[in-house]
Amino acid sequence: MLQPSSVRTQYRRFAQIAGIIVALAGVAVLTGWLTSTWILTSFLPGQLTVKFNAGICMILSGTALCLLAARPSGKFAVLAIQAAALLTAVIGLLTLAEYATGSDFGIDQLFVTEQPSRSTLSPGRMSAVAALIFTLVGTALFVAARNARANWTDALVLIAMCNALIPAIGYLYGRSALYETPYFGTVALPSTLLSILLCAGFLAARPDRGLMALITNRSAGGITARMLLPSAILIPIVIDRIQFWGQEAGVFDATFGLVLYTLSTMALFTALILWNARLLLQLDMQRDRAEHDVQQALDKLKSNIDALSQSNRQLQEEIVERSAAEERLVHQHERMNVTLKSISDGVITTDADGRITYLNPAAEKMSGWSAADANGMPINSVFKLVDPVSREAVTTPIDIALHENRPSHLPSNCVLIHRDGSESAVDDSCAPMHDGDGKVIGAVLVFRDVSALRTMTQRMTYLAQHDFLTDLPNRVLLNERLSHAIALALRHGTRTALMFLDIDRFKHVNDTLGHLVGDHLLQEIARRLKACMRETDTISRQGGDEFIILLHEVSDTIGAARAAHQLLTAISAPYFIDGHELHISGSIGISICPEDGEDSETIIKHADAAMYQAKAQGRNNYQFFARHINERAVQRFALEGSLRKAIAREESILYFQPKLNIATGRLTGAEALLRWHSADNTVLLPAQFIAIAEESGLIVQMGEWVLREACRQNRAWQDAGYPPIPISVNVSAVQFKDKNFLQLVSRVLHETRLEPRYLELELTESVTMQDMEVTIALLESLKDIGVALSIDDFGTGYSSLSYLKRFPIDTIKIDKSFVQDIVGDPDSAAIICTIISMAKILKQKVIAEGVETVEQFRFLQQQECDEIQGYYFSPPLPGDQFENQILQRIGVRPLPMRSDVRHGTRTH
Repeated sequence: MLQPSSVRTQYRRFAQIAGIIVALAGVAVLTGWLTSTWILTSFLPGQLTVKFNAGICMILSGTALCLLAARPSGKFAVLAIQAAALLTAVIGLLTLAEYATGSDFGIDQLFVTEQPSRSTLSPGRMSAVAALIFTLVGTALFVAARNARANWTDALVLIAMCNALIPAIGYLYGRSALYETPYFGTVALPSTLLSILLCAGFLAARPDRGLMALITNRSAGGITARMLLPSAILIPIVIDRIQFWGQEAGVFDATFGLVLYTLSTMALFTALILWNARLLLQLDMQRDRAEHDVQQALDKLKSNIDALSQSNRQLQEEIVERSAAEERLVHQHERMNVTLKSISDGVITTDADGRITYLNPAAEKMSGWSAADANGMPINSVFKLVDPVSREAVTTPIDIALHENRPSHLPSNCVLIHRDGSESAVDDSCAPMHDGDGKVIGAVLVFRDVSALRTMTQRMTYLAQHDFLTDLPNRVLLNERLSHAIALALRHGTRTALMFLDIDRFKHVNDTLGHLVGDHLLQEIARRLKACMRETDTISRQGGDEFIILLHEVSDTIGAARAAHQLLTAISAPYFIDGHELHISGSIGISICPEDGEDSETIIKHADAAMYQAKAQGRNNYQFFARHINERAVQRFALEGSLRKAIAREESILYFQPKLNIATGRLTGAEALLRWHSADNTVLLPAQFIAIAEESGLIVQMGEWVLREACRQNRAWQDAGYPPIPISVNVSAVQFKDKNFLQLVSRVLHETRLEPRYLELELTESVTMQDMEVTIALLESLKDIGVALSIDDFGTGYSSLSYLKRFPIDTIKIDKSFVQDIVGDPDSAAIICTIISMAKILKQKVIAEGVETVEQFRFLQQQECDEIQGYYFSPPLPGDQFENQILQRIGVRPLPMRSDVRHGTRTH
């Protein structure tokens, strides 16, 4: 039910005025105490004074009430209400605690620390009743600001009002026992009246909730409550005052009986009025529901009337439409004639004897006959159909429609002979026409020119079986021809050979010169392959840089070998593409049917395995399939699968091999070395799986893990308080060429919080010698980050000194193959001496790896090599052992050498 906003506005205005009055009264009290203006502390001469802390509570509670009545929506206003209310409640609670415990918390000395000059006045503490009232009102204001239920807040305020009314009654009847309580203080008359005003203002501040909602609604009950409640409150007071005068005359002498009587009268009147208001409100609500139901019934009746009107309108429209149907039938023939003339399909109609009665313009154009010339002629004379292969006449579907009384279609691939002798492929359908009794009175033939569609279909079929780039048969057509060739070989006892060709290092062409040059190269390779093979052979591109050549009916393996050699020779000749001279080679695997398999899948798989064997033999050669090749391929495939699972299960672990300063014997760093702990607890070294990881592309993921784990472990050791040392990490060629490698290094250093100077990247000579300019730019970017760089396995590659001096390299690592032959091979010793001398000229540090004997150590020491790494000092250790055996001994003394290791190269 709607509420009268004007009435509620008046109540809220009253609440604001009440809050202002209470706050101003509190200001007056504080002013009186602070300026010794005693009249302001009691408001009336000879009355009890309002205490200083009671004045503070009046200001706080009055301000909170004023803000609450204004219905604040801002966050700060709500916080102000809560703060003021909370302070009011706290002051009241502390005062009550002083009374309860007999203690003095100093709450009665707020801002007033000395006795006023007037001996009868003392700041003192407020009475316990006043403290209870402010505690209840402050709590009610606080929870009201948080939108608490009105039942709780109203209950708190009503209790406070009752406590205020009791001393007010005492003052009214001159009974000091009601406002003066031994030990718990005396309630001043202004405090009592202001407390009543404060409670009444709180109830009026929320006129749409709780008890006030019963008073402020516009129902009969609300109106009655608003009219009767003032009387219900004032009449008992008047009556009781008269009774008091009677008591003074000796009629009544029971003081507390009088109080109880007065309060009972007030409660009775209030309860009756509220009950009456509630009853009237319920009646009003029932009346509203009844009015709502009546209105719904009226709306439904109106809806039924509207529906009936709509039905009448629809009936009228149907009558008008039926009248217009006859007119539409008159124009139907004309519209049909226009439609037949405008469509692109040819339409021919005949009578029951198969003679033409109508040709539309499209049929005239496709057949070459005009409607006038064809009228009355037999359908077979005008619509001549032949088979495109046998050139025999094809019966028109008109004959079937007329004689068998059913729809029919042309056979596929029929050709229509035009009047001028030209031809076109057509597709048609035919259906009989009937009279009212169902008798066949003719037929209608609808046909269209499908020459372009058939040409497109043939082209799409060709494209579906051929590679779009090289125009060679794709794997679909190859499988079809291979299955046919295998079937013939098995039936006639002959042989069929399959060659699997893979272009060596084709990816390097795409990466360096671009995919456009790579595509032109593939097209030229396809042209050379077709020039080498017979017309009966099939050359197929499987995708990427892989080709398959199917040789039909080879007599023996010599013929297949001769063809493979011819192919390798052809594709090895130089290519001149877009100004580039390219030299490539290929690896070929050959399988023979039926010796190596009797189905397509097996033959291709075995040729693929033989191709990988050719690559393993150094590329640019061909290999025939053998059983041991398949076993190695299966093992390699299984190892690759296990490697993928190992990465997912995080079976990898890092070992760390220390690096030693050869002059001082102190630790200078360590190299992170990857180990794979397989599911069967076997520890695999990198040499056993790195090549497979590089071929499968898993090396990028593994390299990122190694880089991140090495940086994380190094930072963890630094956080544990160990002196920082650089950790070197090996970078594979595949990982180094990844376009995101630089960003990866920066991101890992940032995420692990490792300073770049404590990370060293080791690259092999083969990595640095590819695409020099790009390599130099990347190395300089890494140096800009602050990462150290070293050349690993130096001396085994093909470094150019002109490029080496351009590289921002910090360290050169002598390969262990030279170190292990120092004693017995003068050439190795000479090479090491040369490398050390060259590095010193280039101002680069030299470290020898694989040092395992005393002789090797002493030789390197004599040649002033900077650092060593190897089993002579320590094998690679897991992280925890490296910490316990190496890091914990840094800074104490030079680390001892191992004298028990005499031979073996086990650095990695």
